[in-house]
Amino acid sequence: MSSSLDLNSLLEEISSESPAGDDLEYDPEFTGLFLAALEGEDKTLGDSSIAAEPVNWPVVSANAINLFLKTKDLRVVTLLVRAQLQINGLAGFANALVLLGKLLSKFWADVHPQLDPDDDNDPTLRVNTLLALCDRKYTLNPLMLTPLVECKGLGKFSFRDIQNAKGGDAKNDSAPDLNTIHAAFMEADVEKILANKEALVQSIAALKSIDEYLTTELGAHQAPDVSALMKVINDSLSAVDGYLAERGEPGVTVKDDTGGNPSDPSVSSGSVASTPVASGQINSREDAAKMMDKISEYYQKHEPSSPIPLFMRRAKRLSTLSYMDIVADLTPDGLKQAKNVEGDA
Repeated sequence: MSSSLDLNSLLEEISSESPAGDDLEYDPEFTGLFLAALEGEDKTLGDSSIAAEPVNWPVVSANAINLFLKTKDLRVVTLLVRAQLQINGLAGFANALVLLGKLLSKFWADVHPQLDPDDDNDPTLRVNTLLALCDRKYTLNPLMLTPLVECKGLGKFSFRDIQNAKGGDAKNDSAPDLNTIHAAFMEADVEKILANKEALVQSIAALKSIDEYLTTELGAHQAPDVSALMKVINDSLSAVDGYLAERGEPGVTVKDDTGGNPSDPSVSSGSVASTPVASGQINSREDAAKMMDKISEYYQKHEPSSPIPLFMRRAKRLSTLSYMDIVADLTPDGLKQAKNVEGDA
């Protein structure tokens, strides 16, 4: 199935009077779309087990696209991201992220769910919707289970397979070993592997664009933290790059700066030669913030697939907060415990 989404059509205004159309949250077509995407649970009947019916993702995707032509809604497009991943793999996932980024930049003032005008344009509904991109069950796990390589006679292997093989998953007798995965990457059609690499690179670029736009619009303190998704994509890219380097693909190099095996896919690729760094003292919080900006600039320029800039922006934001605010930001569930500890001190 084609992974192409007609971005021009999907990004057309509904009308000049209402560019994003009406909020269809309570429309039967809207609720039906999300009900169709709900994953069922296996049922036990006596000694028998009845498997849950799988989600019909092609139908979900088609219905989401049809609905998108009537309303510009972040809830619909985040569901479309999931559907495209299931149907078209990494290429579909990347294209849907590009659509999301363009939707935000073109329809920010009108897109649904709306900012709350009664609460100083509070963006909570939008932020919570976008955080679905980092949901482990619905996005991160499916992404880690998406094949990075497929080789006739050996099978399909995902980033999760690579993780399990490296960890020696004793609980799963069917888990592939690293030798089998390595053989698949060495024997598979290199053009298909490169296409997956390109999709991962495109996903990183789209996600960075989304993060930067939201940080500009909402401020770092309110923008959703997408670093968990960025890490999964980046780790997958590093694995693919490692195997491509073994096949001698131009422009893909793995430097053995760590003393490890240069063919180990866990070693990051695309690094640049280090040069002496001028020493500089940090004497204030402002100096530290400037240094974090410089670190971000370095990685954006020399290692554009790295998630480090996302972490630096978050670290810079946290540096201005109190201890309790930092605990609340990082681990909301731990705030009560931290207050108890502080009270006992």
